[in-house]
Amino acid sequence: MLAANAVSADVNTDVPAHVLLLTHDTALQSHVNQYAQGVLGLAVSVCDSVDEFVAQSLMDPGQVVFAGVDLAQDQQDADIVLKTLEQQGIPVVTFFNRREDCARVQGRNIIASLDRDDAEQMSSLANVAQNVFDHRTIRILLLHSEERQRIYLQSLLRHQHYTVMVVADVADALEQLNRYPGTQLVILDDQYCKAGDFDAVKTLRKYHSAEHLAILGLTVQREAERVTALFAAGASDVMPESTDDAELLARIDYHANRISAVRALVMNVFRDALTGAYTRSYFLDAGEKIIASAQRGDIRVGVAMVNIDSFAHLNQQK
Repeated sequence: MLAANAVSADVNTDVPAHVLLLTHDTALQSHVNQYAQGVLGLAVSVCDSVDEFVAQSLMDPGQVVFAGVDLAQDQQDADIVLKTLEQQGIPVVTFFNRREDCARVQGRNIIASLDRDDAEQMSSLANVAQNVFDHRTIRILLLHSEERQRIYLQSLLRHQHYTVMVVADVADALEQLNRYPGTQLVILDDQYCKAGDFDAVKTLRKYHSAEHLAILGLTVQREAERVTALFAAGASDVMPESTDDAELLARIDYHANRISAVRALVMNVFRDALTGAYTRSYFLDAGEKIIASAQRGDIRVGVAMVNIDSFAHLNQQK
């Protein structure tokens, strides 16, 4: 199990996602550029000194998709770099041309070790980076009453490169969901999944349908009656707190991918295929959400009606 003291910064969308590379080898630079920049469109920042590399990794770790480390570096320098990257929760790909170099390094955030002289291994770099990049787009709200387990789950999820936000209560969760409508999943612990009315789940579900948001309940005891009631209240899935990490991550991936797929289908309904403009269905759906949000905050809502002259002409031009 992962230690609970890992650090990872939230994603700063003002800085573009990029790859950090520590190497003096121009051939390796070319390889990384080919797959990271050429295939995925990610900028590659090449550093030829440990100090520069460490400084850049600390500057904005949330936007480093992965860091590439050439193990041809001095062993002590490589150890310093890998330790820094591990503390920041930055995924690492190591490159080696001697098997003994690969064997001597350790780190729970090393996601791949590639032989620089093996073309097939190097070609897998694009898939490795794509997997990390895809996980970064999954946003999870974590609502857990037990501090130690909350820190552990936060560390586990961030080391899988998910964007994780810890919320204090259901009201905070609703506020964050309103602020970040792209959030796919909320994880609740037993404190919010107690037998009874399951108000937390019902409140979340009142404003966010199962098609747009998955709710995962973690319970200490998994009685059939409680599980049934949780599903009836609106939970998408229920798991024991003691569930194996691999199963938890697999379920998170499943629900996040399901929500993303449904949203893609919904957007096909909400946008006109010819003009790209939002449809009447979108107006009604968005209107309901805006009004519900305004009612929670006792905020007035205004509606502006705009008539566009000669819209048919614009439509034909499109």
